[in-house]
Amino acid sequence: MSARGNSRCHHAGSTTAAVLATLLLSGAACAGDESPAWRWQNVARVIAFGDVHGDYDALRTLLAFAEIIDGDDHWIGGDTHLVSLGDLLDRGPDSRRVMDLLMRLEGEAGAAGGHVHVLIGNHEQMNLTGDLRYVAKEEYAAFAGPEDEALREAALKRTRGAKHDEAVIRKRPAGFFAHRAAFSPRGAYGRWLLEKPIIAVINDTAFVHGGLYPQAAAIPAKQWVPALNATLREATELRAEKSLQRADLLDQNVVDLGTPKGLASLPPSAKSLRPNLQRVASAELFGATGPLWYRGNAACHPALEALPLQRALAQLGAARVAVGHTPQADHRIRSRLNGRVLLLDTGMLKRYYGGQPRALLLVQGEAPRVLSPDGQQQTVVADAPAVLGGQDAERLDQLFERGILREANGPGGATLTLDGAQAKVEVLDLGNRARRRVLAAHRIDRQLGLGFVPLVAERGEGRDGVVLRLNEGEWLTEPARKQAKRIVPNYCGAGHPFALIRLFDALIGHQRRAQEIAYSVPGYAIRLTGHDDAFAASSSNEVAAPDMPADVAIALLERVDETFQEEVLSILLSRPQLRALEARRSALLGHYRRR
Repeated sequence: MSARGNSRCHHAGSTTAAVLATLLLSGAACAGDESPAWRWQNVARVIAFGDVHGDYDALRTLLAFAEIIDGDDHWIGGDTHLVSLGDLLDRGPDSRRVMDLLMRLEGEAGAAGGHVHVLIGNHEQMNLTGDLRYVAKEEYAAFAGPEDEALREAALKRTRGAKHDEAVIRKRPAGFFAHRAAFSPRGAYGRWLLEKPIIAVINDTAFVHGGLYPQAAAIPAKQWVPALNATLREATELRAEKSLQRADLLDQNVVDLGTPKGLASLPPSAKSLRPNLQRVASAELFGATGPLWYRGNAACHPALEALPLQRALAQLGAARVAVGHTPQADHRIRSRLNGRVLLLDTGMLKRYYGGQPRALLLVQGEAPRVLSPDGQQQTVVADAPAVLGGQDAERLDQLFERGILREANGPGGATLTLDGAQAKVEVLDLGNRARRRVLAAHRIDRQLGLGFVPLVAERGEGRDGVVLRLNEGEWLTEPARKQAKRIVPNYCGAGHPFALIRLFDALIGHQRRAQEIAYSVPGYAIRLTGHDDAFAASSSNEVAAPDMPADVAIALLERVDETFQEEVLSILLSRPQLRALEARRSALLGHYRRR
């Protein structure tokens, strides 16, 4: 039998900004509550899925395969806890049917000793707060009928002959007004969704739509978790204010209405709402680093993401987090950051994402498994090393050490083969001095866990100084990126990967970098080359330390300790070079420890 606390830790519709401020500042949220409403323990079986996006048929197929529903769509899951990671809505045609199914299953599961957890995703938030960019025409059509027609007529009467508003109302698709009413705080779906958590913790796993953002590590979870829902309710209540119900404002996000441009568009009757709108617009919940939108757990470089995530998990008392929101290119459930992150968005809406319905199965005492109706995946795909194209690092090492090298005429045509495995490589003819520096840069990159420097290895091949470098895929050089005015995306909440590049260069004494950065196409994975002039033996301690989280920088720099230098780098670098490396490392450590 599953077990949970009896107390409730969410706040009802009367939550005001003052209550929220008191909640955050006093630390009094759920005082004495040992088991808040978002935490569940001793659950024997958990099944979680992400991002249905209105694909009712795919969801039914998945739930039937998982033995959650029978042929008549009724609960047969016993005491299983079923978790939706959000984004039931938008893009697909049957969002209403998806919600109706889960609403019914909630009651049936509870009667059987199980539970249905429906978490809020960014698309639920958008529908609640008026951002309708992704609502499919079929979703509106599901609400068409007499109720919608009556609401449209009422809206026309409110215009009092204003031609602009009348024109806007008449252009709204069938079902639009009933859809908006249903997602209001007192509508059937709005009321239901506002009761749902943004974060849930079941056993040792946290569940959240976007991700655990770095700021979550700074505040006790019993304060910030319920505050998230309070913020969402306030925004939804604002959206329902009569003065914001003008026809030409119904599809404008209440968050956007709090920006300078949005405030300028408000009618005079909404003047009193301006302070509340401004506060909502600046709320972390609705930003790129909030839990509904954050992609850092899924896409940020491990060196920047691992430490903040570890601390956020500690605040929640969880060992790992399962997230949706970020579709996986291969449509498989994957893990990263040594299993601390489970990625569940498999692109279920096939017509839009081309993916498959898959779910995560967590059974106490067992490794996570995958439920896949197509039979193509049973286990979670483990972390793949950065810059190695998902290939096994140990296998690549064997290729570089023992593979047969075949060089075609012209550059870029070399390959290594070993027991059927193959890798494209680039042959670098370098002198002894440059060869040692390139190899040392690769060794330090690996020690830091950056994955920026392509795999390189020394091979004799009858020529002194030949080095092989992994050469795969298409790469966009930094000069070409600038010329094309393409922006490298940053999904991290604790800094930018460029800071890692600058830290790496400061450590190895590399001075000219701009021409030697390249980015994978697509994906923008970073590749650094041209280290033949690094590792100067200068004794200068004037090192430019990049602006980045001090604890992250310290954790990285401490990996390149004296033991590593003696055992690995001493065969590649001279004593003066090693002393200069240690001087730069000490200067950087001193800088970050003083912060």
